[in-house]
Amino acid sequence: REVRNDWFITHNGVMNLVDYHGSFSADLNILGYDVYPMFCYEEETRPFKQSFNLDRVRSYSGNFIIPEHQSGPGGQAPYFHDNPRPGEIRNMTMTSIARGADSLLYFRWRTCRFGAEQYWCGIIDHDNIPRRRYEEVKSIGTEIMELEKSLEGTEVFSDCAVAAFDFDVRYAHEAYSLGLPAPEWIAEEIHITLSKRGFSCSCLHPDELLDSGVKLYILPHWTIVRPEWAVVFEEFVKRGGTLLVGARSGTRDINNNIVSMPLPGLLGELCSVTVTEYGKLNEKASFSADGALPLDWYETLELGKDARALMNWYGGYLDGLPALSIKTLGKGRVLYAASYLKGDFLKAVLKHMLPLLELSSYSEFADPETVDFVRRVGKNHEIQFFINRTDKIQKLNAVKEASELPPFGVLTRKLSF
Repeated sequence: REVRNDWFITHNGVMNLVDYHGSFSADLNILGYDVYPMFCYEEETRPFKQSFNLDRVRSYSGNFIIPEHQSGPGGQAPYFHDNPRPGEIRNMTMTSIARGADSLLYFRWRTCRFGAEQYWCGIIDHDNIPRRRYEEVKSIGTEIMELEKSLEGTEVFSDCAVAAFDFDVRYAHEAYSLGLPAPEWIAEEIHITLSKRGFSCSCLHPDELLDSGVKLYILPHWTIVRPEWAVVFEEFVKRGGTLLVGARSGTRDINNNIVSMPLPGLLGELCSVTVTEYGKLNEKASFSADGALPLDWYETLELGKDARALMNWYGGYLDGLPALSIKTLGKGRVLYAASYLKGDFLKAVLKHMLPLLELSSYSEFADPETVDFVRRVGKNHEIQFFINRTDKIQKLNAVKEASELPPFGVLTRKLSF
């Protein structure tokens, strides 16, 4: 930049050992993210994981570009990806654009005949003859040219979000994981669970919470909580937001030392909760909450005067103790879950919490288990994406442009306001 200040600086990612939310991305004009959805070998899960990963990357520094986007099968010595089926490259591409990609390059043009990546296949095969993938990418190019002006200046809309990644939180977990799942794994499950119910869920770092416009924010087991985040969370709730805090949150300081105050540390007063005992569930629990077994971890809670139990433990020596608490503060509310937000326990928490909120679900348009719905919103318009996650025809409701989506089909429409 000192030599050529007019040059555009980016870097591809994302890698485990770089803090992309920190100074690294701040020094870039825009962050780049390499998108290879086929690394997920489970077809049913693949589109949900791609959506989560795109949202997670966007939480680092906002909209991004894609220097490498999968355009064919790929692999090396121990593996070889699935070959994208007809329409699947377009499906993956439009998913990336819908969730924050402002520019995109495919990897690669012609498949390489030599070197370490001879079977990372591109748009054209080794013999340089255009075939099915070439024709599909050609049509995608035409479609993007029609969309590009409308996409400028737009951002992804979400009314609920999960804290998906923080560099210090990740390595605090790795240092003292206790055999428990990483916070980003839980964030992914929360994101997928809410998406399958038709909610526009995103990923969001606490630093961006107050300007996000989201109504529900979930902090899944972040052992490190910075003092400034505690202030942000309180302001978010007072303004009318709902905060859900997962077990073990706030147990450590920025130096990865356990806090000297009662748990959950800096969040104790906000949640009006004191953790009096905790333990890891190395065997099946002898207690449940609404029939949902806690997984991996449990806590016993002492509630303050301004908090109440929304869900209790039943069975064993925890019988009757709070499993999920709630406190009203200002225009909003804060909840604390005494176990890990996964599996049936997560579903039980959502069953009690979601009826309290005014979240919009797009299930009126389509089945969210099979169709993704994403909005990119600008000052005077928005672009809506209806994306068929499956290789089967899926129905659309109350969408005048189409009544169904073909296998891996994508419908985009622009609405002005």
